[in-house]
Amino acid sequence: MRVEPSEEHVSQGPARVKSFTAPGALPVPSQLLSAGIELDPECEHQRLLEMEALKQKLTSLLAEGKGATAIDQVMSLFVSMGREIDRLSWRVLQAARYRFGRSTEKLSKEDLQQLFLALDGDAETAQSGAELLVPAPEPPEQVDSDASSEPSSGAAPDAPDAAKPAKKKRKRVRSMQVDPSVERKVKDVLVPEDERRCALCGQPKKVIGYVEHQCIHFVPARIVVEVEKREKLGCVPCRKDVSVAPRSEVPSVVRKVDASLLAKLVDDKCSLALPVDRQRRQLRRLGLDVPDKTLQSYWAYTADLLEPIALCQLSSVFGSPIVGADDSVLKTLDKSSRHGLFRGHLWCFVGTDGQSGSPETSAYGYTPSWDASEITEWFSAIDGFIQVDGYAGYSREVE
Repeated sequence: MRVEPSEEHVSQGPARVKSFTAPGALPVPSQLLSAGIELDPECEHQRLLEMEALKQKLTSLLAEGKGATAIDQVMSLFVSMGREIDRLSWRVLQAARYRFGRSTEKLSKEDLQQLFLALDGDAETAQSGAELLVPAPEPPEQVDSDASSEPSSGAAPDAPDAAKPAKKKRKRVRSMQVDPSVERKVKDVLVPEDERRCALCGQPKKVIGYVEHQCIHFVPARIVVEVEKREKLGCVPCRKDVSVAPRSEVPSVVRKVDASLLAKLVDDKCSLALPVDRQRRQLRRLGLDVPDKTLQSYWAYTADLLEPIALCQLSSVFGSPIVGADDSVLKTLDKSSRHGLFRGHLWCFVGTDGQSGSPETSAYGYTPSWDASEITEWFSAIDGFIQVDGYAGYSREVE
């Protein structure tokens, strides 16, 4: 049962094990890797039999006067067992890290060196072994806008005030600003009558100023119904003559809602991207229950009124020397389509004269698909240069 010190461990069977070179000593005690492991009693009995056989062999060598050979075999066995324990310990540690990750969040020395080099650090400092600090540019010089706090240029450098460290100026949070156009309700609070005369000479005091206290209130939107009651007169004795007061203002279009409600629908939809159904629920919370189809008809009616203005804006953009165009996918709801929607496209056109800082105008268009035939009329109306991306449908206009 002689084990040579140079004998290496060779795995049995066809399975190939990936080689691993241990970087040094085991970072944790091997007892921790084997803690809590119970061995089979039969295996322990077999190990005792092997040790008894080894003991008999060593005893026979000592009886024959070969003590040096016996010592060499024992030392060789210890070295081989130590190697095997180290191999298995590293294999267990590697498997545990592969399964559970690193047991610490600290970066290794190699990771710190790579991070130092990635932040524009020099290689000589990275390999020196000194503490690596993150390279950072010099902070910009802070100039205080308050000239009175700075010492004059003619002051002596060794003056007592110059030696004192500059007091750090606290950064204040930007105060809340209220636009002057916001409605203000001013409530005048007068001084009581017994204090309106001077306590010393008895003469009446004059107003020299006011002490203001502001409190910002939020007034939620509300629905207001304007009712015009037209008087109706009738002859009671004969019951034949009836007179009705004329309307104070005859609207061009007879409808139940005012233009302010229509403007709210457009503003919430276009500026805040608020769906029409959400606007309907918002109006219901304010006391106005409008059917969904009625609100959609209001929206369509208002959009038809604004369409000529949109076409004029589009024509103005197309008349610019340079027009930039691009599209974005816009999913459109449609119950007749598959999955209840289809892929539409929203087109944006920006017109400019090409000069830096010159004003730009924008207009929008919509197509239910990405077919080039739907944008041919738009691009045919542009006489200047057109700046677009690589969409293949633009080549149809070029041809």
